[in-house]
Amino acid sequence: MGSPKNIEIELRYRILDQTGLQQFIASLAFVHRKHIIDIYLDTTDAILLERGIYIRLRNNQKIDIKFNRACLEDPMLEPQPYCEDHSFKLPLMHEQLPEFNDVIRYLGLQEAQTLEEFKAYNNFIDHRIVDKVRSTHTFEDFVIVIDEVKSLGTFLEIEIMAQNTNELDAITQRMQEILSPLKLEQLKIGTEALLLRKQNFQHYLKSRYILPEDKKRYRTPDL
Repeated sequence: MGSPKNIEIELRYRILDQTGLQQFIASLAFVHRKHIIDIYLDTTDAILLERGIYIRLRNNQKIDIKFNRACLEDPMLEPQPYCEDHSFKLPLMHEQLPEFNDVIRYLGLQEAQTLEEFKAYNNFIDHRIVDKVRSTHTFEDFVIVIDEVKSLGTFLEIEIMAQNTNELDAITQRMQEILSPLKLEQLKIGTEALLLRKQNFQHYLKSRYILPEDKKRYRTPDL
């Protein structure tokens, strides 16, 4: 697999106080508001969760494959504020297959020509579903989204696409400056993991990335 070209730098937050949120949003450029159903694929024993690989179907219109190459190579590495993001329209078209299967080979998964084959060859099921309404905005070169997640609450993500991570520290610092008017709790895991935590805690604990308090309580060996 060649060098990464789709680097998504992203910070995630839980919104702690709705006061000031609307005023903050008013300062952004509105893009659109959409109802989104995300279906995350995995095996029944959650091998992708354990490795920190996220493969999702968004509104059955595209398949997104996200992972952090450094974290895959170093299982002890903490969550990073960036990942590779590879997206393919559905149904998979012939011209997409070389890149799609290039990514799949890198992840050690079975190649396929269609989504149905991909699921069957890798024993994937519709593992978890996130139902949300997303409001998308822009500010400078950043995309800021507000997600109202069913059964979970309201969350914010700020992101930007980059060719590399050379300016990672400066970019994340600017992100934090932009969001400084808001009262937020930064998250190192996504809303799909938070939902799994609520719905199936034991399965959630198998995830590569879990909340720090859960990691300390459930993964720290007794002395």
